[in-house]
Amino acid sequence: MLSATFLALALASEPAEGDWDAGSDLVALTSSIRVEVDDYVSTVGMFKRPFARRPLIRATLPCAKVGIHDTSHGLAISCDDRPVAVAAPNGEPVEHTGHDGRALDLIHTIDSDGAILQTFTNRRGTRVNRFVALEDGGLRLEVTITSGLLDGALRYDVLYQP
Repeated sequence: MLSATFLALALASEPAEGDWDAGSDLVALTSSIRVEVDDYVSTVGMFKRPFARRPLIRATLPCAKVGIHDTSHGLAISCDDRPVAVAAPNGEPVEHTGHDGRALDLIHTIDSDGAILQTFTNRRGTRVNRFVALEDGGLRLEVTITSGLLDGALRYDVLYQP
């Protein structure tokens, strides 16, 4: 069943299951995201500001390498050496421990356009990772972070190559 989903997700002859690398742009991307976080936090109210920056820096840390694999336990999405996020792509939440030891609810689903949606939620907010297969075999990760500490959503994209 999941293999058919991966075939539908593929826009070229390359399967959407595999491993991707952000390449040398990761340092510049990390710096760019930090500047964006600092700019965003500067717009948050004075009392929320100290509580918003640290979780945002932690939540926006981009991955150098991403892997997406179909396993007997569900869709396994890896990010560097962080704990692999495994859940069936059926929208059912499972417990997951983040790279910083925090408890998170994890949900995997497949969007109507074939993109894989990975949602992490805890009491502070939600991070949605949208993985989109590209025609050249690459992968685009669209990240959206929302929280009661924020006045709106924080968004950024990362491009990965096979």
